[in-house]
Amino acid sequence: MTRQYHLICPFCHSDDVKNWHEVDDHKVSGERFHIFDCNNCDLRYTQDPPVEADAGPYYDSPNYVSHSDNRSGIMFRLYHGVRKYMLNKKRRLIGRYSSGKKIIDLGSGTGYFLDNMKRHGYEVTGIEINEGARNFSKDAFSLEVYPPELLAKGEITKRFHIATMWHVLEHIYQPETFLRQLHGILEDDALLVIAVPNYRSSDATHYGSYWAGYDVPRHLWHFDQNTITALLKKCGYNYLTTHRLPFDSFYVSMLSEKYRKNALYLLSGLMHGAFSWIASLFNINRTSSLIYFFHKNEEI
Repeated sequence: MTRQYHLICPFCHSDDVKNWHEVDDHKVSGERFHIFDCNNCDLRYTQDPPVEADAGPYYDSPNYVSHSDNRSGIMFRLYHGVRKYMLNKKRRLIGRYSSGKKIIDLGSGTGYFLDNMKRHGYEVTGIEINEGARNFSKDAFSLEVYPPELLAKGEITKRFHIATMWHVLEHIYQPETFLRQLHGILEDDALLVIAVPNYRSSDATHYGSYWAGYDVPRHLWHFDQNTITALLKKCGYNYLTTHRLPFDSFYVSMLSEKYRKNALYLLSGLMHGAFSWIASLFNINRTSSLIYFFHKNEEI
């Protein structure tokens, strides 16, 4: 297996980087990876992940919820239980900042978000790398979902008012290239919505290397507000505002407690998730995951 190693920061190209922590892949392989921290731009990134062509086996697991409709086990039941509420919340948030009706979801998974949008009058398109998830989207919801190669090759001819990426950007191997390609299929002043884990959250600080939001090696990049807004500005998007993802604090805390081998991980995770959520009410930058809203700039 070929791996990639960054001697300098992949975003700002500074050589002022350091090995911040060792983090295990608790979900699939059990392998240990290093997370590096850039002292110049504050990006954290996973060192020595597999190259993109070799990354598939790290996603090939029933524990990877975005690519399956698995409902076995209490964690998956909890996840699916709050999904309907969150789908409606996401739709209402998008409607607050855009009146457009043509939407593309990058990393559309099994298609539940796009199905919700479609049923409320949106014209929807999905991009999804996993063939099984694409097929599920088509069979279950009759969605129009394409592999990401079509975006890279410039073969998507539609233009969109809204683009969404729900916990996707941290997986993209070449995020700057990807965001510039996306820029080309968006209408002027289109809305871009990106949700990512926040490594400055209360739960990230509490759990350290056990924090489920690191999810190595699938998560290549670990953002705070400064790093993501700087990246998006460079790629032609103007920052608009930030919102919380309210239930992530609980889900991530329960998963982190499970990684710590805590037999009472559900109870402990709920308790710390509540603490993290309350902390975020006083400081949004302490939230486990954040939703960032951007407008497309006319020029890159």
